[in-house]
Amino acid sequence: SKMTSVRVYCRIRPFNKREIGLGNLVSPMEIQGKNIILASRKKKYVYDHNFDEHSTQEDVFGIVGQTVIGDFMEGFNATQFVYGQTGAGKSWTMMGVKDNAELSGIIPRSSALIFQMITERPEGWKFEIESSYLEIYMERVNDLLDPDKQGLDVKETKDRGVFVPGLTSESVSCLDDIYEIIDRGDKIRKVAATKMNAGSSRSHSVLSIHLEQINPEGVKISSQLNLVDLAGSERLEKTGATGETLKQGTLINLSLTVLSQVISGLSKISAMTAEQAKKQPIPFRSSKLTRLLQTSLGGNAKTGLSVHVSPHLDNLDESISTFEFGKRAKLIKNNAKAKVQRSAAQLEKELEKLQAAYNKLKDAFEKLSGGKLPAGFLES
Repeated sequence: SKMTSVRVYCRIRPFNKREIGLGNLVSPMEIQGKNIILASRKKKYVYDHNFDEHSTQEDVFGIVGQTVIGDFMEGFNATQFVYGQTGAGKSWTMMGVKDNAELSGIIPRSSALIFQMITERPEGWKFEIESSYLEIYMERVNDLLDPDKQGLDVKETKDRGVFVPGLTSESVSCLDDIYEIIDRGDKIRKVAATKMNAGSSRSHSVLSIHLEQINPEGVKISSQLNLVDLAGSERLEKTGATGETLKQGTLINLSLTVLSQVISGLSKISAMTAEQAKKQPIPFRSSKLTRLLQTSLGGNAKTGLSVHVSPHLDNLDESISTFEFGKRAKLIKNNAKAKVQRSAAQLEKELEKLQAAYNKLKDAFEKLSGGKLPAGFLES
């Protein structure tokens, strides 16, 4: 068990065509190491790492992705998600161009690294891997691997934590299996064109990978990885959304507002006593998104958040809102516990060691006390 802060990263994308058309291509934000400086607003934000417009997909994965996969392979539940306004480059960072070695994002690179690390395990290790893929579309949880499973429930039990009953989970044995799951899901996931983004995500998506590892001594290590691509916050006057796209944007904003409220509530807990923290209301149940992320935020997981912003002055208010979100998220503490189950043989060995230590201690006390011990003292 280990208390860890949510790791927060920032990525500033290059100017896009719309922003180039607006002119004024001098960014109001500057990266100085771990600091983001907004001189015109006299603001500074400090994150674990910042990526400028020249950063590559490999640069980002080398710091963000490798960390979360390292946690996952050690037996911790792990989550990586992205946040920012629509068109800020979130899906590019998470997925990129899947089959392109240079342009692929965190999801395909993470999948490849998992199987690479599996092949590098010593002889005698066994592995079982399953994967699921879902979207939250207009506050409905939909199975991206089975179009007939729409509007699924979100449940919670003591043993399983938060989960989606009936969600398709398929066994995978190689990288191609993961890619096939991604391809099937992405054909169903909702996207639409807006003035801010030609391929705007209209839903939040969660690709989950569950791994069970058994080492040669029979120790079982279980963990779950959640790779989350959030739809972006939207302003109607900028997106030009109408009809169904407008309705989608409204519900996207609603779920992101609840997420912000959850982040805000959890950030306040870090400065509270245990008794005060119990009374702090956290609206996890107010949205399907926050319900699914409940374990990842303040729970049993190691979590990374990447905030994404536009470099242009025209989007500065939205960027500041994103920076503030990241600032609050960095205050959240998770209580991550590796799930390691020892085998019966290993437990027997540990019991034998404890018994031997007990016998040794008992003999020492008997010598010191002239062969007699107080009644009930050091009884086995």
